[in-house]
Amino acid sequence: MFESPTDTARLADLSRITDNDLLDMVWALVQCGNRTTADLLVHLGEVDVRRLYAALACSSMFEYCVARLGFSEASANKRIRASRVARRYPVVFRMVAEGQLHLSGISVLAAYLTDENQAELLTAARGKTRR
Repeated sequence: MFESPTDTARLADLSRITDNDLLDMVWALVQCGNRTTADLLVHLGEVDVRRLYAALACSSMFEYCVARLGFSEASANKRIRASRVARRYPVVFRMVAEGQLHLSGISVLAAYLTDENQAELLTAARGKTRR
């Protein structure tokens, strides 16, 4: 969308739109971000399963995410954990895409999810904060 972080022409355009239109645009971007995050989790999971990071001289998925993709350590951990949980329980991909579940929530739930309780826990976590 932006050519650079200081694309002032684009920023000037935003100053001319109504408050309601700006809020609608922000909401649309959040929804797009949720879908993009879910897509990223799908792709990271496949890279992980195929161990494609090894061909890039990375010893682990974590190293690949930090060194090659530029994620912070915390961001890499959340995304790796979330992609692994979602591969085991595919409904997680949809929940992330729809904004019903976020990466921090998945990180908390990961230690507790089982085949027996996953439906109940994921339903209970829908729309909740990490706390």
